[in-house]
Amino acid sequence: MPDSPAEPFAPFATLTPAVLRRAIAIFLQHAYPDGQIPPSITQRLAFRDDRPIRDILESPPFERLKKAGDDPVESYMLRLGNAGYPHMKLEIVPYSCPDGYVLGANTHDQMQLKPDWPGHDQFRTLQDQNLRYKRAIESAWTEAGLPTFHETLREMIRQQKGERDRLKGI
Repeated sequence: MPDSPAEPFAPFATLTPAVLRRAIAIFLQHAYPDGQIPPSITQRLAFRDDRPIRDILESPPFERLKKAGDDPVESYMLRLGNAGYPHMKLEIVPYSCPDGYVLGANTHDQMQLKPDWPGHDQFRTLQDQNLRYKRAIESAWTEAGLPTFHETLREMIRQQKGERDRLKGI
């Protein structure tokens, strides 16, 4: 049986300003467990919701990460920080999945330091804490039904396994 044509990729198919606000609220809830969100962060959230999602993402305070050359935007980021580190970001990546995007909590700390570098141990502690924030945020997004890369990948694997089992007659 020939493969059916793939559905066209629709970036941000289900992303609306309300969904974006929900993702931001979940991020902040986990990044600032004491509820003390710095004023510099709350100021970044003053974007208008009455515009198309693309217009919102293409405007400050969002940052665009482009691929090399003339390729389209690779992702959009909003610097929200966390209780111990101001550079963590909410990342929105166009992705070929039903939602048309996936969310990620980008720790923005992925440099490798030599063990003899001054401050190495403190930086490793910071990276460990940021990873805990990342996992909590992305888990909460998944629980809320928002698409994350890992959950989207798990779902694709489940679907492929189901299709293989169906073809095998299992």
